Amino acid sequence: MTVNASGGTGPIEGSATADLIVDSTPPLVSAPDVRFVEGSTPGTDSIPLRLTWSGSDASGTQQYEIGRIVEGGIWTTIGSGGPGTTAATSYGEPNFSYRFRVRARDLAGNETTAAGPFVKLRRRPETAPSIDYSAGWTTQSAGGAYGGWLRQASAPGADAALTFTGRAFAWLSPVGPLRGSAEVYVDGVLARTVELRSAAGGNSRVVFAIDWPVSTLHTVRIRVVDSPGSDRVDIDELYTLR
Repeated sequence: MTVNASGGTGPIEGSATADLIVDSTPPLVSAPDVRFVEGSTPGTDSIPLRLTWSGSDASGTQQYEIGRIVEGGIWTTIGSGGPGTTAATSYGEPNFSYRFRVRARDLAGNETTAAGPFVKLRRRPETAPSIDYSAGWTTQSAGGAYGGWLRQASAPGADAALTFTGRAFAWLSPVGPLRGSAEVYVDGVLARTVELRSAAGGNSRVVFAIDWPVSTLHTVRIRVVDSPGSDRVDIDELYTLR
């Protein structure tokens, strides 16, 4: 582009040349991954879900808009963020299916929308028949537990297993000075030892969470281990995403 200028008394010598670049390329954005939030405390009828995605654009992404649809409903906007935003939190109620999307808009006004599949959120209370308990577990009332009850074991080796088809798993338990430790095995492999002992007690929270790229068959086993002072391990609720 060349610009010539003139004044009131005649033309002004000189010209300037610049390249005008029109950005018509939409930004790149991935569909959001959905997982449970370790350390989070669920509400009475909901649990936090963490959404993460990636995005880029040659001219710079101006805004991300996060949407959600409940099966049978319509899309609603649940949040937005500026450049560099790659995560958001949503709350889900058990026994509903959700789908999430991210819409990216660049500085030139181009847009791209990417949506993930529907995911089914399931909650299994401590009494769910799908949880396979070994000997040594008892049902106890607890003020900090959802529903007021939980399963409890203190004998090393006592375990509880859940086999399910899903893409994410979460174990809810209270923490406190009288709790012990448990090994968590995922598909027969030790994933982590979870320490439930805490100087300050607290209501049930997500003490262990894991996720996978796709929904497949998994078995998660929680096994009480011998720990100094106390071996008490609680199971309040188990959550899955399918």
